[in-house]
Amino acid sequence: MSQLAHAPPGYEHVRPLGATGYGDAYLATQRAQHRDVVVVEIPRGSFSGPAAIERLRIEAGVLAATTADPLIKILEIYARGDPVWVVTEHVPGTSLRDLLDAGPLPAARALPILEDVADALRVMALQGLAHGSVSPDNVVVLPHGRARLGGFAVAQALSPIEADQWSDAYDFAVLAQQTLTGTPPPVSPDDPLPPLPWRAAEVLLAGLADAPRERPLPHDLVEVLRSIPVEDWTGAPAPAADPVVPAPVAEPESAAPPEVEPELEPDDDDRFWTPPRWFRWICLTLGLIVTAAAAVAGGYLLEPWRMAPDGLEVRSVSVEGKPGPFVRCPHAEVRFVATITTNGQPGALTVSWIRPDGAQPQPETLEVHEGQKSVQADVRFTFRGREAWAGRAVVFVDGDDSGSAKGTINYLCTRS
Repeated sequence: MSQLAHAPPGYEHVRPLGATGYGDAYLATQRAQHRDVVVVEIPRGSFSGPAAIERLRIEAGVLAATTADPLIKILEIYARGDPVWVVTEHVPGTSLRDLLDAGPLPAARALPILEDVADALRVMALQGLAHGSVSPDNVVVLPHGRARLGGFAVAQALSPIEADQWSDAYDFAVLAQQTLTGTPPPVSPDDPLPPLPWRAAEVLLAGLADAPRERPLPHDLVEVLRSIPVEDWTGAPAPAADPVVPAPVAEPESAAPPEVEPELEPDDDDRFWTPPRWFRWICLTLGLIVTAAAAVAGGYLLEPWRMAPDGLEVRSVSVEGKPGPFVRCPHAEVRFVATITTNGQPGALTVSWIRPDGAQPQPETLEVHEGQKSVQADVRFTFRGREAWAGRAVVFVDGDDSGSAKGTINYLCTRS
C-alpha cells in the first residue's frame, strides 16, 4: 500500500471506490487507528468559499457527537489546499443505487432500509440540520439488510439551495417510491398511482405535495407503510396462466373404411317411400324457424327483468369522505357517505362498512321505494394522534364485490 497523493499524512491507499456526487472516493487505512476509512477528494472550487468549508466542519462535528447508528459520520476534514479531503467512516455494504439497478425491492426488504434512513433524518432534524441530498447513491445497505445514510453536511456545504427537513421529506418520498416500485413518482395529478397498496400510494403522493408543510415527515411516512398488513403488499393478482394448447393427435397411417349396411330391397309387402329433395328442404327450413323462435322466447322469459319485473338492482356505488380529501391532526371527525344508485324498483339493500381502523359495524338495511333511484348510507370515524396516515372506508352493498366502493382521506400532520 502507498500513501495517497496529496492526501493528509497518516493514510494509506487501498483501492479506488469510484466517483461520488462530490468527487472521487478511495478506500484507505488510517494508520493511527488501524481502521479502514473512505477518503473523498472534493475540488476546492466546488465550495462557495471558506465559509462553506467552515460550515461543513461545524455540522460534521455536531453529527459526530451523536450516537445514531444510521448515520455515516465524517471523521476528519483537511482543507489546507486543493483538493479538500473529507474522511468518513467505511461502511462495508452495497449502495442502494446498485441494488435498485436490478429492480425494486419487496416491502419486507425495503421497509427496514427506509426506516433507517428516516431515523437518520430525524436525528439530523433534532440537531437543527437537514441533509439536502437524500438519494439511493447516499444509502449504503449492509449485508444483514439494515442501512446507513451518508452524504450529509457535504451536500449542504456544496448546495446553492438551502435545504430543510421539508425538502428532505420530499426527497425521502421519492426515495421510498423508487425503492418499492423501481420507478420515479408521478409528475402530475393525472398520472396513475404507483402499483402499491392504496395507503402506500397515497401517503407517498402526500410526500410530494407542493406545499412543503403538508408533506408527512420521513418517520411519519414510514409509520404509515409499516401499518399496512403484509397481505396487502403480497396480494397482487397473479399473472394469467398461459393457455394450454392440446397436443396434436397423430392421424393413423391407415384406417379401415366404415362398414356400410347393405341396402334393403323393397318387396310387395313392405315398401319404402323416399321423399323428393324439395320436400326435405321445406322440412329443414320449418325446423330451423321453430328452433329460433323457441330460443328467442326462452331468452325473453329468462332475462332477469322478465323473471322479476319488480327486482331491485344496484347500478353504481360511490364513497366520499367529508370533509376531504385532507384533514389535519391531532384530531379530525370524518363522515364517509356512500351514494347508491338503483333501477328505481322497490326493495331493500343491505349495506356493510369496513372503517379505516378495520372495524366492521353491524350491517344496515335500507328501504328503497318505488321510483327512488338514489339512496345514501354513512359511517363516521375519528382520527386522533400525531401520526400521519391515509384512512379509507369500504362499503359493500348486498355483500357483493361488484357493489362496493372505497373512500379515502389523508390525515396529515405538520411539525415545527
